[in-house]
Amino acid sequence: MDEHEAALRRYVRKLTGTDVQLAEDIVQETLLRAWQRPEALTTRHTSIRPWLYTVARNLVCDHWRARKARPLEVDDTGLDTVAVAKDEIASVELTHAMREAMDRLRPEHRAVLAQLYFRDLSIKDTARELGIPLGTVKSRTYNALRALRQAVEELGLTVSPNR
Repeated sequence: MDEHEAALRRYVRKLTGTDVQLAEDIVQETLLRAWQRPEALTTRHTSIRPWLYTVARNLVCDHWRARKARPLEVDDTGLDTVAVAKDEIASVELTHAMREAMDRLRPEHRAVLAQLYFRDLSIKDTARELGIPLGTVKSRTYNALRALRQAVEELGLTVSPNR
């Protein structure tokens, strides 16, 4: 082990690429097999190193074959970025219905909601943009959302809170 472990480790790391843990496992398994088969140590060759390399290479090949035989292993790190299929028809219908609900609002209410929600402005920026006091923006927003909710209910829409 002392004589061949370092060379075997270098050889196996080349075979396994970046998987250092797999390389360590392969080296340990190779040395364990050599220990379990003392007859391999008494060969007519001058060194046991070729036998160790062959065992290690076979173990690496077995590992890759076993990996291909089972489904691809994935972790959950990328699952939050997986695209979810979108129902385009439902989205278009909802957009059309919301536009109709917005059309039922008074112009000043529509203007406040457009600034706050579509342009994503703050209340202060909306007040500056529309040239009205801050308190007026707040009260119009409150009244506009109530009127919009009523219009949505009258149209028979069901909108989830996260949409």
